[in-house]
Amino acid sequence: MMTSTYELLKAKQSEFNTFNSTVVRPLVGLNEEEMDNLGFAEVAKRIGDLDIRKRYCELAFAMLDANIAHYQSDATIMPVPDTTIITHEWNNSGVVASTLVVSAIAYYLGGTISALLAAAAWYWLSHWLSNKAASYRTQQLSKEAMAHQEAAIAHNELVAEWAATLQKWEAACGELRAM
Repeated sequence: MMTSTYELLKAKQSEFNTFNSTVVRPLVGLNEEEMDNLGFAEVAKRIGDLDIRKRYCELAFAMLDANIAHYQSDATIMPVPDTTIITHEWNNSGVVASTLVVSAIAYYLGGTISALLAAAAWYWLSHWLSNKAASYRTQQLSKEAMAHQEAAIAHNELVAEWAATLQKWEAACGELRAM
């Protein structure tokens, strides 16, 4: 079964945090705030037992790798959609077909004049309704496009920050690999 990057990240974080809080923190003798101020490699250097240090490095590396995999897309620029030309063309086949049906019924019930009047009135009404529906759909498409545009702009404003964070995580992975 394929797991999402989020599920993998949560599993790796949980495994690392459990090991860190139950084994490493008591061994190193630092509180949580002090450990948060140190990098992964700095904490690893303070672990005297080589087996525990190796396990700590493996878990930290796996968690950082999962972080990078999950948040990689946040460091990628999204294309901003163009919202200048959004139209929805209405299909007049329904208008024409329903007008023919109405005129045929009116012709059957009342003759040629009533068929012409019914066809004219029905065509005008169905055309007006169809234009209203097309206008409404165009407004909906515009709102959706604006929402996508705003989301892309907001995402792109944070890309540099995410890229810097990913570089720090990759550097920490490199330090852990070197140990």
